[in-house]
Amino acid sequence: MTIAASIERFGTVTMRLMAVALAAAVLLSGLSTGSASAKGRADIVGTAVAINDATGWFDTLITGATCEYLGTTVTDILSSPDKTLFAPTDWAFQKLGQQLGLGRKGLNPHNICDVDKLLGEGTLLTVLGYHVIDDRVSYQEAVKASPTKVKMLLGGKARITGTWWTLRIDGARIILPNLRASNGYIHVVNRVLNPLS
Repeated sequence: MTIAASIERFGTVTMRLMAVALAAAVLLSGLSTGSASAKGRADIVGTAVAINDATGWFDTLITGATCEYLGTTVTDILSSPDKTLFAPTDWAFQKLGQQLGLGRKGLNPHNICDVDKLLGEGTLLTVLGYHVIDDRVSYQEAVKASPTKVKMLLGGKARITGTWWTLRIDGARIILPNLRASNGYIHVVNRVLNPLS
C-alpha cells in the first residue's frame, strides 16, 4: 500500500469514527435512558446503551454487564460517580473468544454469560471490572500522563502508553475517545483488556 493510499484510508476511517461520535452526541442530547444529570446527560450505562443503539458496537459488553448471575453489580458500578470505562467492541470480544478456542463467532451476546463456566467462577466480573477506572480520566489527561500505570477498579494495574494518535491501554488501542457521560467518560477500545494475562 502506498503512503498516499495509507493516508487516504486513515482519513476515511477517522471520518467514519467522527460521524459515529457526532451521531452518538446528537442521540445523547435527547436521551432519557439511564440516570441523567441536571444537564440531561445520561450516565455511563445510559450512554453506552445509546451508543450501541446508534452503532451496534456493544451488544456483547452490555449483555455481559447484565448477566443474571451478576445482578446489578456492574451497572451499579458504572452508574456511580466519577468513572471511566474502556469499552471493547463486539469485534474485540469475538476475537478474544476465537483466541480462547470458542470457534469463529468467538465471545458474543449468546455465550458471554457462560464465561465463568468456561474459565472459572468470577472471571467475567474480574474482566469487566478491569475495564473501569474509579475516576474521570479524559483522553487528554491520559496522553499527558503517558507512559503510566493506572489502578483498575477491581484490582490490577493497566499500562497506558503512546501519543495523541496512538494511545493504548495494555496494548488495546483507544479508537474513539472522550464519549462523555454525566458521571465520567467512555473510551472505545479495539481489544478486551485481560487482567489474567
